Amino acid sequence: MRWLFLFALIGCAPVRDGTTSWQAGELEQATTAWTSGGGSPSAAVHYNLGVAAYRAEELPLAVAHWRAARRLKPRDGDVVHNLAHVRGDLSGVSAPVGEPLSWMEFATPVELGLIGIALVGWASFGLVARRRRRKGTLAPWLLLGATGAGVGLAGVHGAISWTRAPVFVLQTDVVLRDGPDSSGQELGQLGAGSEVALVAAAGPWVRVADGASRTGWVPAGAGLVVGPVPAGNARLAGLADVAVPAEPAASEKP
Repeated sequence: MRWLFLFALIGCAPVRDGTTSWQAGELEQATTAWTSGGGSPSAAVHYNLGVAAYRAEELPLAVAHWRAARRLKPRDGDVVHNLAHVRGDLSGVSAPVGEPLSWMEFATPVELGLIGIALVGWASFGLVARRRRRKGTLAPWLLLGATGAGVGLAGVHGAISWTRAPVFVLQTDVVLRDGPDSSGQELGQLGAGSEVALVAAAGPWVRVADGASRTGWVPAGAGLVVGPVPAGNARLAGLADVAVPAEPAASEKP
């Protein structure tokens, strides 16, 4: 509930309207208001939408929103608890895929970038001060600066990894196939709520990998791309970020 009170303090009409509807028990109206704001969603938006989806018994949608919230607030206890709880309510799901880089389970690329900038700034200040005093060694400051640059680059790497291997949460049970076609050989099944990595796209099909290292193709419309993506796209496939190629026009087909 603390997210809701935080939102109530923000002068954003969609958020305020959503909070009012929520407190009146109108889940559908609250969801509509929260997803109408557009722009980049916050962890709080995804958290609230996850709660609304869970209470509406739309568990896979709750997984998608809470997974997105955790990407933005990886250390938030409420998000971590709720995500673990809803995973336990699901059946037939594969092991959830982890983040592209292990440290992203505890920090965001933005946080690492800010830490890197702070360390480089501190090192620069130390080098200037040392030059003025003309005493002391440069080695500690150079090491600090190099560490800051490394941390900052790790943050950039993490941000790029998000776009190259986004998480895809299945909203329905699907058959995993060996090719982007309904006639492809069946490799197994993935239950609704499975969290997989989206690694490639071909028309209306996407290639995914689950937490058990199984790979195969599933229909693109069977799941949601986990953010950061606009919250208003959550109920739609939200595949714009993945750049799924469109079917070529008839005149362009070979």
